[in-house]
Amino acid sequence: MALTLLLYPGPADRRYTDPLALPIFTDQRPPRRVAGRVDWRRSGLLSRWLEDHPWRESDFHLIQHPGKAFPSLLLRPCGSFDELSGQRIVKIIADLTATLARAGAARFSLGLLDLFPEDYAIRDFAEDVFEGLVKGLSGHWAAKVEAIRLLWREQDAEPLLRELRRFRHHLPNPESWEVILDTDGTEETKK
Repeated sequence: MALTLLLYPGPADRRYTDPLALPIFTDQRPPRRVAGRVDWRRSGLLSRWLEDHPWRESDFHLIQHPGKAFPSLLLRPCGSFDELSGQRIVKIIADLTATLARAGAARFSLGLLDLFPEDYAIRDFAEDVFEGLVKGLSGHWAAKVEAIRLLWREQDAEPLLRELRRFRHHLPNPESWEVILDTDGTEETKK
């Protein structure tokens, strides 16, 4: 069975029931991009939580909020966004992916846009994304993961989709990865 990557270029506040993994940066208060949208829709939940809890980059924090879009939020403190590099992007994606896979999540979402520096080439970013996913899914627990929704933005959806598909063919088992554009959040495939 292939693992499906759903590149979703829409708003992060749809009523998804799968867990959402978010990188949180110390120099982005209030949170921005996907985390900012979630924070806004949850009436400042993330901002308040960040003020009330200590952070260490080695920590993961799970916020349960039943009845809302993304009822489970997995937060990973990531230091400064300005110091983000390809190597850190890979590590953050691997850490978030492995944590949710080990927890038994068959499907989850990743706030991918929050890891994208504007001056970074989409081609390099797609390679970092796959490297992080492959590392995060390298354990025996990964067989349970069926789909990962990658939250992105509309203006760069097609270029990132093209690069993810291109890079998939460099993997040892490209047939075990399916990359589709989920334009309306219903998982209708655009191959």
